Amino acid sequence: MAWSRLKAKIEDLFAASLRGRVTIHMTSYRGGVSEGGRGWLLIDQTEVPLATIQPSSTKTAPGSHNQWSLHDALADYLKQPLAAALGSSDPVQRGLALIDRRLGRRRCEALRLSPEEPAAVVRLYELRAAAEGWRNTLAGTT
Repeated sequence: MAWSRLKAKIEDLFAASLRGRVTIHMTSYRGGVSEGGRGWLLIDQTEVPLATIQPSSTKTAPGSHNQWSLHDALADYLKQPLAAALGSSDPVQRGLALIDRRLGRRRCEALRLSPEEPAAVVRLYELRAAAEGWRNTLAGTT
């Protein structure tokens, strides 16, 4: 699937309260020494890193992707049910599930994020809870 179509389909799944505030972006740097890239969300004109794109030849660590695996992770996200995305080992898919329009208040408030969650996942949880006026169940908040 072309990036522009994939981007549009993912952004179409964003909660109504976040439309226009959140956009997803991805770029690859070709021809350089590392041929890496990055994926990020733009939240209220502030960049939130989603993934570091590693060169194709390197092994990827959790939360990082090679040239095509980020695209594949986003395409897979569109095919899976919300429960599977919330339980995914990929933080990109978990983060997107938190701002998905299919996530309701009760399920969101019942979520218990682990202390080891990537900063982007926590940020998206807090953003959704604040945008919807839902109770934020993270430690230290009410």
